[in-house]
Amino acid sequence: MNVLHTHFVLAASDPKGKIEYYYDEDQNVLYERFTGQISMTAIISYLGGLEEIAFRDGCRVFADFSAASGLNLDLRKIKRISESSHRITFRIRRMRVALLTRDSISWGVANCFAFLARRPDYQIQVFNDLSQCEDYLNLHGLAAEASSDLAA
Repeated sequence: MNVLHTHFVLAASDPKGKIEYYYDEDQNVLYERFTGQISMTAIISYLGGLEEIAFRDGCRVFADFSAASGLNLDLRKIKRISESSHRITFRIRRMRVALLTRDSISWGVANCFAFLARRPDYQIQVFNDLSQCEDYLNLHGLAAEASSDLAA
Protein backbone atom coordinates (compact mmCIF):
# COMPACT_ATOMS: atom_id res chain seq x y z
CA MET A 1 0.00 0.00 0.00
CA ASN A 2 1.37 3.41 -0.86
CA VAL A 3 0.81 6.87 0.55
CA LEU A 4 -2.11 7.96 -1.63
CA HIS A 5 -4.32 5.12 -0.41
CA THR A 6 -4.75 6.58 3.07
CA HIS A 7 -6.31 9.75 1.69
CA PHE A 8 -9.15 8.39 -0.43
CA VAL A 9 -12.70 9.11 0.63
CA LEU A 10 -15.82 7.11 -0.15
CA ALA A 11 -18.03 9.81 -1.61
CA ALA A 12 -21.14 7.92 -2.65
CA SER A 13 -22.27 4.35 -2.81
CA ASP A 14 -25.26 2.18 -3.37
CA PRO A 15 -25.62 -1.62 -3.34
CA LYS A 16 -24.01 -2.10 -6.76
CA GLY A 17 -21.42 0.66 -7.02
CA LYS A 18 -19.34 3.34 -5.39
CA ILE A 19 -17.48 6.57 -6.05
CA GLU A 20 -14.21 7.37 -4.30
CA TYR A 21 -12.01 10.43 -4.61
CA TYR A 22 -8.91 12.17 -3.35
CA TYR A 23 -7.99 15.81 -3.92
CA ASP A 24 -4.26 16.46 -3.75
CA GLU A 25 -4.07 20.15 -2.86
CA ASP A 26 -0.31 20.36 -3.40
CA GLN A 27 -0.54 19.03 -6.96
CA ASN A 28 -4.03 20.50 -7.58
CA VAL A 29 -5.26 17.12 -8.87
CA LEU A 30 -8.59 15.41 -8.20
CA TYR A 31 -8.44 11.61 -8.48
CA GLU A 32 -11.78 9.85 -8.92
CA ARG A 33 -12.69 6.16 -9.16
CA PHE A 34 -16.10 4.87 -10.24
CA THR A 35 -16.66 1.17 -9.46
CA GLY A 36 -19.58 -1.09 -10.35
CA GLN A 37 -22.97 0.21 -11.41
CA ILE A 38 -23.09 3.90 -10.64
CA SER A 39 -26.53 5.41 -10.25
CA MET A 40 -27.53 8.89 -11.35
CA THR A 41 -28.37 9.67 -7.72
CA ALA A 42 -24.85 8.71 -6.59
CA ILE A 43 -23.23 10.87 -9.27
CA ILE A 44 -25.31 13.95 -8.45
CA SER A 45 -24.72 13.42 -4.72
CA TYR A 46 -20.98 13.11 -5.33
CA LEU A 47 -20.84 16.26 -7.47
CA GLY A 48 -22.74 18.18 -4.81
CA GLY A 49 -20.11 17.21 -2.24
CA LEU A 50 -17.34 18.53 -4.47
CA GLU A 51 -18.71 22.06 -4.15
CA GLU A 52 -16.98 22.30 -0.76
CA ILE A 53 -13.49 21.73 -2.18
CA ALA A 54 -11.52 24.89 -2.97
CA PHE A 55 -10.22 23.92 -6.41
CA ARG A 56 -7.64 26.28 -7.85
CA ASP A 57 -7.12 27.48 -11.41
CA GLY A 58 -5.23 24.90 -13.46
CA CYS A 59 -6.87 21.98 -11.65
CA ARG A 60 -6.44 18.53 -13.23
CA VAL A 61 -8.94 15.70 -12.86
CA PHE A 62 -8.27 12.00 -13.40
CA ALA A 63 -11.64 10.22 -13.54
CA ASP A 64 -11.20 6.45 -13.67
CA PHE A 65 -14.26 4.67 -15.04
CA SER A 66 -12.30 1.51 -15.92
CA ALA A 67 -14.03 -0.53 -13.17
CA ALA A 68 -17.48 0.97 -13.77
CA SER A 69 -20.24 -1.08 -15.32
CA GLY A 70 -23.75 -0.30 -16.35
CA LEU A 71 -23.27 3.36 -17.22
CA ASN A 72 -26.50 3.34 -19.19
CA LEU A 73 -27.33 7.01 -18.93
CA ASP A 74 -29.56 8.64 -21.51
CA LEU A 75 -28.81 12.05 -22.98
CA ARG A 76 -31.12 13.82 -20.51
CA LYS A 77 -29.22 12.35 -17.54
CA ILE A 78 -25.83 13.08 -19.06
CA LYS A 79 -26.92 16.69 -19.64
CA ARG A 80 -28.01 16.95 -15.99
CA ILE A 81 -24.61 15.63 -14.84
CA SER A 82 -22.89 18.15 -17.14
CA GLU A 83 -24.96 21.00 -15.65
CA SER A 84 -24.10 19.87 -12.11
CA SER A 85 -20.44 19.74 -13.09
CA HIS A 86 -20.62 23.31 -14.43
CA ARG A 87 -21.90 24.59 -11.08
CA ILE A 88 -18.69 23.31 -9.48
CA THR A 89 -16.20 24.24 -12.18
CA PHE A 90 -17.50 27.54 -13.56
CA ARG A 91 -15.13 29.53 -11.35
CA ILE A 92 -12.01 27.50 -12.26
CA ARG A 93 -9.87 28.59 -15.18
CA ARG A 94 -7.67 26.21 -17.18
CA MET A 95 -9.20 22.97 -15.91
CA ARG A 96 -8.08 19.75 -17.61
CA VAL A 97 -10.00 16.47 -17.26
CA ALA A 98 -9.05 12.95 -18.40
CA LEU A 99 -11.75 10.27 -18.37
CA LEU A 100 -10.43 6.68 -18.45
CA THR A 101 -12.87 4.08 -19.78
CA ARG A 102 -12.51 0.42 -20.74
CA ASP A 103 -15.70 -0.54 -22.58
CA SER A 104 -17.60 0.94 -25.51
CA ILE A 105 -20.68 1.95 -23.50
CA SER A 106 -18.64 3.90 -20.92
CA TRP A 107 -16.57 5.40 -23.73
CA GLY A 108 -19.73 6.59 -25.51
CA VAL A 109 -21.27 8.04 -22.34
CA ALA A 110 -17.98 9.76 -21.44
CA ASN A 111 -17.67 11.30 -24.91
CA CYS A 112 -21.24 12.53 -24.77
CA PHE A 113 -20.49 14.14 -21.38
CA ALA A 114 -17.26 15.65 -22.76
CA PHE A 115 -19.20 17.19 -25.65
CA LEU A 116 -21.88 18.66 -23.38
CA ALA A 117 -19.41 19.88 -20.74
CA ARG A 118 -16.98 21.59 -23.10
CA ARG A 119 -16.13 25.25 -22.79
CA PRO A 120 -12.97 27.29 -23.42
CA ASP A 121 -11.38 26.88 -19.96
CA TYR A 122 -12.56 23.28 -19.44
CA GLN A 123 -10.55 20.82 -21.52
CA ILE A 124 -11.86 17.26 -21.35
CA GLN A 125 -10.68 14.15 -23.16
CA VAL A 126 -11.72 10.48 -23.08
CA PHE A 127 -9.08 7.75 -23.13
CA ASN A 128 -8.95 3.97 -22.94
CA ASP A 129 -5.27 3.87 -21.99
CA LEU A 130 -3.93 4.91 -18.57
CA SER A 131 -0.58 6.15 -19.89
CA GLN A 132 -2.40 8.49 -22.29
CA CYS A 133 -4.34 9.95 -19.33
CA GLU A 134 -1.09 10.47 -17.45
CA ASP A 135 0.53 12.19 -20.44
CA TYR A 136 -2.51 14.42 -21.01
CA LEU A 137 -2.56 15.48 -17.34
CA ASN A 138 1.24 15.48 -16.93
CA LEU A 139 0.98 13.04 -13.98
CA HIS A 140 3.74 10.56 -14.91
CA GLY A 141 2.83 7.51 -12.82
CA LEU A 142 0.59 9.18 -10.26
CA ALA A 143 -2.63 8.16 -12.00
CA ALA A 144 -1.51 4.51 -12.04
CA GLU A 145 -0.66 4.78 -8.34
CA ALA A 146 -4.03 6.32 -7.56
CA SER A 147 -5.85 3.76 -9.70
CA SER A 148 -4.20 0.84 -7.92
CA ASP A 149 -4.78 2.42 -4.51
CA LEU A 150 -8.44 2.86 -5.20
CA ALA A 151 -8.75 -0.76 -6.23
CA ALA A 152 -7.13 -1.94 -2.96
